[in-house]
Amino acid sequence: MKKLIFTLTVLFTAAFTLIPLTGCQDAIFYTIRKEVELEDATLQGDIQSIVRYTDPTDSTEYLYIANGGIHYKETDVSKYGAWSEDSTEPDGHITQIAADGTYLYAVVVTYEEDTSEGENVLDSRKLYYSEGVDAGATTAWTEIDTSGYDDMDNSGKTVKLFCTNSPNNSNRFAYINIGGTTYSLDGSTALADAGASTVDGSDTDALSAVYFNTTTDGDAGSVLFFDTTASCTNETASDLPTYVYYADDDDDNLYYSTDGSTDGSSYTDTGSYDISDIISLAVTSDSILMGTKFGIEKTSNSSGVPGSSTGDFDTNADSTLSSLYRVQALLAVDPSAAETDGDLYAALDFTGSSSSSSAQFDDIGLWAYYPSRGNWNRE
Repeated sequence: MKKLIFTLTVLFTAAFTLIPLTGCQDAIFYTIRKEVELEDATLQGDIQSIVRYTDPTDSTEYLYIANGGIHYKETDVSKYGAWSEDSTEPDGHITQIAADGTYLYAVVVTYEEDTSEGENVLDSRKLYYSEGVDAGATTAWTEIDTSGYDDMDNSGKTVKLFCTNSPNNSNRFAYINIGGTTYSLDGSTALADAGASTVDGSDTDALSAVYFNTTTDGDAGSVLFFDTTASCTNETASDLPTYVYYADDDDDNLYYSTDGSTDGSSYTDTGSYDISDIISLAVTSDSILMGTKFGIEKTSNSSGVPGSSTGDFDTNADSTLSSLYRVQALLAVDPSAAETDGDLYAALDFTGSSSSSSAQFDDIGLWAYYPSRGNWNRE
């Protein structure tokens, strides 16, 4: 793997060889009790999203992640070791990826050395798009002109690439937040102000979006924006969404609606789950999975209505995606399937400091649950 996120390398030092294996939260002891032999990690690093993309040339659906480089696999390949690296990926450190119904998009970062501080600092952030899957040509990724957007290269400003990530390709739309303004993306076309007003606030500082229309596919005006990374619907590949969900990243409440209102105050509040702050969501037919700053949690899904409390996992999710880690991205490949009947993915990041945790460097990155395997394991 040719590119891993720089900050993780700094966090995980030789101190890990001296960490005492104690405490009920120790990931190794949890795994032993669940009798799971961990696979070698092949997709490590800071993964912020797990993105669906359908190749327009043959309608094959893929999953894409960015972890410094770009990796992809066919969605219906439910096994370990099936990911490939995009040989046409742009030069630089690829930090974010998104897709709409036609194109892939990536944010690529370059760094320069600050000799006075002895550290690497942001040099540039560039936006690229691609029209196909590993096309085999050096022109497969093309830079989008962002020269008029000064905040792209300002390390103090938000640059967030995101998409609706709908199971139905017709309902996939992609956006980028540059310095607090959200722009819609359409291949090489110039960025267009999306006019985004977030559901849970009055600003345009969107961090995620969902498609919500109960009668019509493909309407760009049916996108809801949120100023939190945790949002999703119960849309499936064959059925339009009937419920939309979001969670603030500074509390442990889940909010939901059946009318897709842009007025956050009209959403039903489940009340506190007494868990860590929710930063990612995924829906299955019988569960709502919640990625938090300290591990994974779930609540029941009763015909779209979230449960009033969290529940126990029948898998090893609580021992592998444990409170030692941030679960910063989740994906249920088939939301119409029950939790244990469909492929699930999660991206883990590190929580806390290496000197005070039993977290393992090899656990940082992508994890998957496959029904044929019956447990969560490293990808």
